[in-house]
Amino acid sequence: MNQPMSAKSVANPNSKEDQAVTRFRQSNLNKKLIHELGMIHASAPSIRDREAALHEFMSNEKYSASYYRQVSIIAARRWKLIFRNSMTYARVIIATIFGMIVGSLFSSLNQDTIGALGRSGYIFLSSFLVLMLSAAVTIPDGFRQRITLFKHRNAEFYSGKVAYIVQVLLDLPLSIIEATLISSISYFWVGMAPGANHYFYFLGTLIGLECVGQAFARVLIAFSRTQVSANVASSLLILLFATVGGFMPSFEQITPVLRWLSWITPVSYAFEGMMINQFDGTTFFGLVIIDENGTSNVGTVDGTKYL
Repeated sequence: MNQPMSAKSVANPNSKEDQAVTRFRQSNLNKKLIHELGMIHASAPSIRDREAALHEFMSNEKYSASYYRQVSIIAARRWKLIFRNSMTYARVIIATIFGMIVGSLFSSLNQDTIGALGRSGYIFLSSFLVLMLSAAVTIPDGFRQRITLFKHRNAEFYSGKVAYIVQVLLDLPLSIIEATLISSISYFWVGMAPGANHYFYFLGTLIGLECVGQAFARVLIAFSRTQVSANVASSLLILLFATVGGFMPSFEQITPVLRWLSWITPVSYAFEGMMINQFDGTTFFGLVIIDENGTSNVGTVDGTKYL
């Protein structure tokens, strides 16, 4: 039976194959199969009934799992990925090292005009450093997770919005730890404004910059095809942010044609807020201009006027 039929057997109606088919049609087995198929066809529901039953069986929601179930599953997976990633522990070490380096660089500042300039540089460097580190860490991790996210979303395993919210919330603790290490090691070492209110304002601003850096990196991930192009774009844009951030040159010294760049630079807002937090209401020693002839003398400089 497994042998191919020859042209001669096909042309001959009395071939062995045709005789086998005829004997099967006349057998009791064929009659029994026809009877059973008829009973199945008679008892089967109509097409409309089948569609209604299938619609009742299937969920009306786009995703079979509830939002709470999606959050729990994605959060459990995200926690595992965070603790398995060696970069998680490297970020803590890097933040500690940079906190010690930055703190030691500005540790010998006095309460004078030069010290005020040095503390201004410390504020700007801390802002720029936190933004750069958060973006540099988020880009490679985002590209690793992007392929999996697209596959799961196309298969409608879970909502992309839920996945994004869970990722932002679970990345927040590590951002807080990173910003806390950098600020707690260097802030008091540099001799910044004492008081819990000044320190926590400084810390909160750095945490905000951490979140901005991560969001900035995720935007680049969404618009970039490769990790290399995202890293290049990140470096160029952060360099632009540092140029028009308001430290040097100041906002008033920037050409009016390019001054609008400071409005879209997150570092400029953070830098301005931390400068006010540091110098508003303080005094330090420096050269004071006495008259219009440029006569100066060493005296007390008001921090508000310095701003």
